[in-house]
Amino acid sequence: MGDGKYKHSLLSYCATQGVAALCLISVAYASMLRLAPIMRYGVLINEFDPWFNFRCSEYIWNHGILQYFTWVDSKTWVPDGREIYKTAYPMLFIVSNMIHCVLNTFVRVDHYTVCCLTPPIIFVGCLFLVRQVAAEFFSSSSEKHLGVWISIAIFSMSGSVFEKTMAGAYDYEGLSLFMSLLILYMYILQIKNKIKSVWGRGIIGVCIGVAQGIFNLSWGGSIFMDLLLYAHSFVSFSNWRILACSGLVTMGVDWAAPFLWVVKPVNIGKLLSFCLLESAHVLLHVSRKAQIKNFYAIAGSAIFVLLLVGLGIFKTTKSGALLLEKIKQKDKIYNVLYKKRAHPLVSSIVEHRHATKEQIIDMCGPLMVVAPILMVWGTAQLGYKKKNSLLLVMLGGFALSTLMFLHMERFAFLVAPFLAIFSADAFCKVMFAQPIHTKLRGMRLLFVHRQAKILVGVFMLFHVLSCFGTMHTKYKQVIVVMDGHVNGEPVIADDFRESAMYMKYNLRPDSVILSWWDYGYQITGMSGLSTVIDNNTNNYARISEVASLLVSSEEKVSREHAFLKKVVPDLDTDLYIYTVCGYTSQYALSDLNKLQWIAKIAKEADGSVDPAAYYFKANGAVHYSLHGLSDVDMANEKIKDAPLYISPAMRDSLLFKLCFYQHTNSVTLHNLKLVHESSNGIVRLYKIAE
Repeated sequence: MGDGKYKHSLLSYCATQGVAALCLISVAYASMLRLAPIMRYGVLINEFDPWFNFRCSEYIWNHGILQYFTWVDSKTWVPDGREIYKTAYPMLFIVSNMIHCVLNTFVRVDHYTVCCLTPPIIFVGCLFLVRQVAAEFFSSSSEKHLGVWISIAIFSMSGSVFEKTMAGAYDYEGLSLFMSLLILYMYILQIKNKIKSVWGRGIIGVCIGVAQGIFNLSWGGSIFMDLLLYAHSFVSFSNWRILACSGLVTMGVDWAAPFLWVVKPVNIGKLLSFCLLESAHVLLHVSRKAQIKNFYAIAGSAIFVLLLVGLGIFKTTKSGALLLEKIKQKDKIYNVLYKKRAHPLVSSIVEHRHATKEQIIDMCGPLMVVAPILMVWGTAQLGYKKKNSLLLVMLGGFALSTLMFLHMERFAFLVAPFLAIFSADAFCKVMFAQPIHTKLRGMRLLFVHRQAKILVGVFMLFHVLSCFGTMHTKYKQVIVVMDGHVNGEPVIADDFRESAMYMKYNLRPDSVILSWWDYGYQITGMSGLSTVIDNNTNNYARISEVASLLVSSEEKVSREHAFLKKVVPDLDTDLYIYTVCGYTSQYALSDLNKLQWIAKIAKEADGSVDPAAYYFKANGAVHYSLHGLSDVDMANEKIKDAPLYISPAMRDSLLFKLCFYQHTNSVTLHNLKLVHESSNGIVRLYKIAE
């Protein structure tokens, strides 16, 4: 708020320390909850994708980093295998190995445990960086202490941050959050002119470039910081030389990494941004006569540079068509804005869809509802803040991360630090501000009234309770193990690990497992067996072929099937189908509940597949899955005594029969044998007969 109109009431020492103590307790409790999955389920990597990350990290630990960069994994995408070093971001694996080296100096610990504990360790680093960024944001000494603590507390209880940094959540997002905060903090030091010398600014530019390069090696969403910093540079007309320096370093990292590429739209945009800003600077700081003269020189130089860039692109990629194809394969902006809509496989991934109202509350808490108000609050302060460049970059980060989150749910964790800091700023000013002039009128006076303070206080309490409720739910419902109820009694459903141990110790080591792509990483990571497809969704064609198999007639599935002969031609190699069921367990993520998406993906390989042909019908209503329907009696084909109609395509499909075999006499198998079913009926394993 404006210093000429408002002052901050100084809380008593006890009150200030009391609020800070509550924040400290909240942070400590949120940190302890991150270890709760270990206490509840044991040391556990608790999602599907992190199992691939663990395998890669363990490979580096056992074989060394140099061997990793030549590793072709023969256990995935059989029979072709996968060039891991060309298709995976390695920085998380390297960080885990560094942590293991440090821990090994004090205590012997296995690498699985290290990978399980890596996310909470990274979270501690994130807390420190949020504290540093918040300390720079709160300029007033009267509000800095409390504002920083409130920011850290709100950040620590964010549902989106919690699920990415709790024990076992060994995925890229936790490290990506740390890198984005580190880059933001270094950039803030630069824009606040804390580094005075030219050499110092050059060094900070190199450091930002190194950090951005590491970010590029960590996660595909690293473009977030590129967009934020260059947008701020354009709006504030500053720091473009620093960013050019960092951009050159980042391009060097892109060039050195075997899975990244230099000639990509974001790097071309960096070069063009520097040229535009430098040209504008030259034109604005000379006489009018010189401006005209320089304009022609700069325009000619720009055309020449563009020609060189175009020639370089043509020579490098042989043709514009190849460049376009490379953009389609690798560019993240293209993937987010276009491919998501263009291919059902990408759209089928929940975290790639638009955030729903429920997800907004679940991921960010009730404070996210007032995010537009917080942005307006911050924008209003631009007019009377002495140094508004910092506020500008924070507002830009808040707006950009919010837009990315609303567009795609997986970006929710990027919003957390900005939401926390702006919420803390508004909370401190509303709760502890009072007008200097008693006759002050207008909207701002509303925010210092007692009623407003009570409203804000109650809303903040509601946010805290909501976030802690979300965290308690998340640590009990990790993907691999979850809480459940049988006959009203609580149980722990550990079917995935149970089935993995069965496969590991009862199947031949050279056996091949065919499943839907969701479970490929987990199967190979837990059991060590080979898989036909996995969570690396770049090979659309192979996944579409598996989808086509799952929706096809069960009678056609045998070792003579053309697709199965192609992937496992050796009849001496055992081939199994791994399916996730939800009939007896009411498991919401069963394969049958995904059948509509599977059919849409199958249509990519077989144009004759009609997704609308796979449905159930009861009481005049059409259902594409049985999820959410109670009292389903498949043996008698009824729902609450009403007849259940099963479409011919659904009834004949392989996936339907895999899920309901032995639950109804109408399902018989021809070339498949059920060899394993988990305790709660979630996982089934079938062997394909020769």
